[in-house]
Amino acid sequence: VAEVSIDGQVVAEIPEGEMVGEIGLLTRSPSTATVVAKTPMSLLMVPHQRFHQVLENTPGLAYAIAKELAERLRATDAKLS
Repeated sequence: VAEVSIDGQVVAEIPEGEMVGEIGLLTRSPSTATVVAKTPMSLLMVPHQRFHQVLENTPGLAYAIAKELAERLRATDAKLS
């Protein structure tokens, strides 16, 4: 489990198996939040240059990322409504 915080305030919890940092990889933008592991975990870090190669070679991954982002957007929208 990892905690996501913005300006020191915890805003989300990331369960096992979820991705983080995908927005920065897709947009080459600075991080918008801080993620801290709260339990022991193994991570797969993908450099930006390699990430785009992986997406080109694995179209299903691009779809999975888009679906996850859409679900997060929908959940955030529901919280704001």
